[in-house]
Parts: sequence; C-alpha cells; structure tokens
Amino acid sequence: MTLILVGFVADLHGSADHLFEAAPVVMRDREFFVAPGLDWDETALIPLVSGTGVPVHLIKAAHQIVPGDTVWVGGPSFVDGIKTCSFAEEDSYTIGGWESSALGFRVSQGHRRDFGDLVRRLRYRLEHGLHAALFDQLELFKGDAPGLYALYTGLPVDPDLDYQLTRALYFHGMRDEYSRQFIRSESVYALRLAASMEEFDDAFDAKSSQLTQMRLGEQTGVLAPPTTLSPRDVSLTLRELRRVSSQRWVYSLNTSSELSSTTDRWLRILKSAHDSPSKHESELPA
Repeated sequence: MTLILVGFVADLHGSADHLFEAAPVVMRDREFFVAPGLDWDETALIPLVSGTGVPVHLIKAAHQIVPGDTVWVGGPSFVDGIKTCSFAEEDSYTIGGWESSALGFRVSQGHRRDFGDLVRRLRYRLEHGLHAALFDQLELFKGDAPGLYALYTGLPVDPDLDYQLTRALYFHGMRDEYSRQFIRSESVYALRLAASMEEFDDAFDAKSSQLTQMRLGEQTGVLAPPTTLSPRDVSLTLRELRRVSSQRWVYSLNTSSELSSTTDRWLRILKSAHDSPSKHESELPA
C-alpha cells in the first residue's frame, strides 16, 4: 500500500544549528500516522491523534516514502554554514538544495544508512578543515575555524575519543582553557572515553604531535619520520584502535540520537492517546 510523506515530528526548538533525523508523518488511505523510530514498517505505524500537542511540521510537497526511511532535517544556521563551507564539497550543494520547511529548516528523506554515510563524510571533511585551521592563527580567530567548529558540533554523532580530542584541540588553539578542561572532564567522567585525566592528556599530546608532524610533512613535501612510541603509548593506541574498529559499522547506523531524543516522548504520548477511546481525531486536516 502506498505511503505518502506529508510531514515529520520533531521539536525544532534549539535545533537551528543541527543536522538530525526526524520521524515521518505519513498518509495511508486518507488517514495520518507517525512512523516510529528506525527500521519501521507499516505494522508499526502509530495513528496521529488530536489534543496531544505533538509537534507536527508539514512539508510543502508530498512524496512517496518507503518503510525504513526517515526525514533528514537541517537547521537554518547549519544549512547556511554548510552552503558556504568548501570542505563539505558536493554535500554543501546537496543540503543547500533540500526542500524548505517550517521556520527555515530544510528537509530531505532517505534510508538511515545513507544518512549515516552523509554524517560520517561530513565529519571527516570538517575534521580535516579544523585540523588545518589549528596551524593558522588568522583562520582560528578571524577565519573559518569557528564556523567549521559550529558545523562539526552540529552533527548527530555519539562522541568518541577522537571527536573529543578534536574539540579540545580547537579550544586549545583558541586559548579557551576553560572549555578545553570541560571537554577533558566530560571525556573522563561523563563519557568514560578515557580511564583518567592522565590518559586523556596522553591522547591529547599524541594527537597534537601527530597533526604537527603531518603539517610539517605537507609543508616540506616530505613524510615525517615515524614517532617512537613508548609501551604506554602503544597500549593507548591499540586500545583506541580496538574501540574504533568495534564501533566503525555501528557509527554509520547510530547517528539516530537526535531522532530518539526529539521524538521518543511524542511517540509515547501518541501511543497513550491512541489507547484512550476518547481521542481518535487526526492532528492534520483531512
């Protein structure tokens, strides 16, 4: 049976500078439903009922949608930044061409594996731009670095150690020691990405040294000599490689944190309202 995408469910407040997925609102036989979560099929559709306060946003042109697709949403600040970001390459044109929606947000649709590929590609390219900016004071303070950082932190990724190190290096370059120390503590105590402050510092120093050698190699056209690692450095490196290896495939499919955080509460409300016999009207006009 044909499903028509007519909108999406998401709380857009505070999301202007983010890229995220949202739950589709679909029409089937002139009735409206919300497709819950990820990897959904028709049997999982939740009827859209009135009086729940669910934040439904319509799209201008209805499209056919297949089970498992999500709505990809770019906040206006994120889209404006990515459109002028040379490091985003062809993705800047793609996202800039997404359909306009509520409050200046842009939307597209597709399978979450493709969304994961998009996020992973943007992360790699933005990291490359940030790493290059670390060695240029003009870029850091008056150039593209702040915009690159805003885009980087607007991606829906589950933080790993390399992500946190890139953020810490940026604030170190900006001479913002307070923010660098916050990320250091967050990585150890909240995210458990390093066993101790000392381990995070070792990883920070190793990352800084690696980027410096890469930069010197680019400037001279000669590859930098390999770094001599201590047994402790080898242990840290192997541990991080194992972590990245175990998460590589999961990462491309786990870019759904924004979808979960912005729609789970509304989906529970809809399910509860649907179970109540007193509420069965659609939030959308027939």
